[in-house]
Amino acid sequence: MAKYLIILKNKREGTLTTDLLKSHVEHIRSLDNKGVLCLCGPFADNDGAMQILEAETLEEAKKYLLQDPFIVQKYYGDYSIHEFIEGNSENSYLMTDDQTNSNLKNE
Repeated sequence: MAKYLIILKNKREGTLTTDLLKSHVEHIRSLDNKGVLCLCGPFADNDGAMQILEAETLEEAKKYLLQDPFIVQKYYGDYSIHEFIEGNSENSYLMTDDQTNSNLKNE
């Protein structure tokens, strides 16, 4: 499984309704119950939000995103999705990762 960072952008200020919020939370809860949702939340500056999803493919992650009422109802007008490589203690925070090594300056 891969992890995908989704950035929600271009929020339409003043358009959030209680019904839309409830629908979005139901969607997020559903992803959490399926084991797809790793983390989500708005930015502290109130200028966007993020989700981290676990999925087999980029297409699968995008499918989940496009079912989010915040996207369907265009509360957020734009988004980006990025697969990322999680650094953690189990992989030495990517110290020996091929991508990391390809970025190292030849010394």
